[in-house]
Amino acid sequence: VGSDPCRTATRSAEGVNHEACAQGRLCAGVSVLIQTSCGGSADPGDATAAPSSQPATGSTPDTSPSATTIVVSTTESATTTADPTTTTVAAPTTTVDPRPIDPEDEALALAATQQAASFAAPWTVFAEGAPAPISTDSCSYRPDGALTFLTNGASQDGPTMQLGDTGAFVISGGLAFPDETLAMEYIGVLNTDDWAACRVTKLQKFQEDNNSVSVVELATRESAELNQAGFESYAEFHVKSPDGTLERVAMQSFYRLGRTVISQIVEYGALSDSDLDKLMNDAYVALSDSYDRVNALP
Repeated sequence: VGSDPCRTATRSAEGVNHEACAQGRLCAGVSVLIQTSCGGSADPGDATAAPSSQPATGSTPDTSPSATTIVVSTTESATTTADPTTTTVAAPTTTVDPRPIDPEDEALALAATQQAASFAAPWTVFAEGAPAPISTDSCSYRPDGALTFLTNGASQDGPTMQLGDTGAFVISGGLAFPDETLAMEYIGVLNTDDWAACRVTKLQKFQEDNNSVSVVELATRESAELNQAGFESYAEFHVKSPDGTLERVAMQSFYRLGRTVISQIVEYGALSDSDLDKLMNDAYVALSDSYDRVNALP
C-alpha cells in the first residue's frame, strides 16, 4: 500500500465477485454475471439484453466528508481506504498462475469487463486492469467449487475508473466459467447467508486494521430490479459512524449470461446530485457495452 495516509487502495485479485471502495458520499459496488451457453451468443436472437437500469440507490449518506475506510473489491479482497483528497494504489498481491492461458476464456472474460473507452471525460483511469487469479481466501471460494474450474485467463479485472476528482469509482471484472452449470453454482454461493456474513466480516476487519471506528452492516439483499435480465444476486453494505450516521454504501449486483461473469463496482462518497446521476448513468452505459461485447462473441 502506498504511503499516503489519506486514501489508499489495494486491489488484490481473488477472481470472484468484484468489489471495491473509496471515500465520498456513497460507496456502491455492482457485480454482474452474464449468461449464455458458451460465452457470447452465436445467434443474435439468443442474446440477452442489458438490464434496463442500474439497481436503485436506496440510501444517501451525509455529504460532509469524513475519513472512512471500506473494502468492497472486484475480487472480495481488494481494499480501498479513501478520503476526498488523495489516493494511492498498491499492486495486487497474488501468485502467477503457471498454467497455459486459455485464449477463448481470456477473451470472453476481458470482453465482460468494462473498458476505459466507455467512459468519456472527466472520467480517468485510476488503476489499470489486470488478470485476477483465484484466492482460497475469497468468500466465494469453495473446495472443488465453481471457481476452482476456471482456466488461466478466465478471471479478469477491468480498469478502475474515477469520475473526475470525486471519490466516485467504477470497477469491473469478468469471469468465464467452463459451462453455464458452474456459473449457476457460483451465483448460488453468492446468494448464501454465509457469503454475505463473510463479506461483512472482511470489510469490518479492514476498518479495524486501518484504525477506523466505522461499522459495516449488510443493509439489504433486495432490489426492485432483481431477477430481471439475468440479474440474479444483490448485496448492499453500509458503512456507518459510531453514532449511526451513514458514511458509505457498497452495492454489488450479479447478472448471469450463461458461462460468463461480468462484475461492475460502482462506489462513491460525497457527491452532488448531478455527479451521482452521471456516475450511475455512465456505469450503466459501460455495463451495456460489456453485454454487447459478450453477446457478440461466438
